[in-house]
Amino acid sequence: MTSSPDHSTYLKLAAVTMIWGGTFVAGRYLATDLEPLLAATLRFLLASVALLAFMACARVRLSRPDARQFVRLAVLGFFGIFFYNLCFFYGLHYINASRASLIVALNPAVIGVASWLLFKERLGAA
Repeated sequence: MTSSPDHSTYLKLAAVTMIWGGTFVAGRYLATDLEPLLAATLRFLLASVALLAFMACARVRLSRPDARQFVRLAVLGFFGIFFYNLCFFYGLHYINASRASLIVALNPAVIGVASWLLFKERLGAA
């Protein structure tokens, strides 16, 4: 018995791929006209508004973090989202979109190789 492929899943995956790939082209276009700090700030603010609007439409309630959790979330948001976008737009000032997408796509492999090299070095030192 063979199951038929879920075409909507493949369409969603293709859409995500096109949107993610289009981010580099749109970022390169913006990087020529806007300062990286302004572009990163606008992207972060627009994404935040879109996410909050989606959550309001879906009636998703936000949990209220305590002060310690809020500080952690703020630091993670700054470095994981805002600083990434700042570096993204700053980098697009100097290289084209295809090279930028290749650099971002290679990050997990580079991190894996670097981790393996550090682990190997530590084993040799022990």
